[in-house]
Amino acid sequence: MICTDSRNPNSQGSLEKKNDKGYFYIVPKTGETQESIPPEEIIAFCRERIAAFKVPRYIEYRQEFSITPSGKIQKHVLLTEKEDLADGCYDRFKVEFP
Repeated sequence: MICTDSRNPNSQGSLEKKNDKGYFYIVPKTGETQESIPPEEIIAFCRERIAAFKVPRYIEYRQEFSITPSGKIQKHVLLTEKEDLADGCYDRFKVEFP
């Protein structure tokens, strides 16, 4: 499962668009791991299929998503659980993974 969102909360708590950054949050399927689906492979897959400006800059692997009772991903939780959304993420511009 992949969820993307390129918005960050501003100081007033509302969301503002960040055009230069894209975040992918990935929960690997059962039997898959971060090692079996490396971030470089995800970036290559995206570059072949979507416009260059839509290719994510940051990739974060997660164990699970916070889900609403209707089964939707709670994106506001993803956006507010860390001060800096890039902390602990693979950055395709820096080509390193913490």
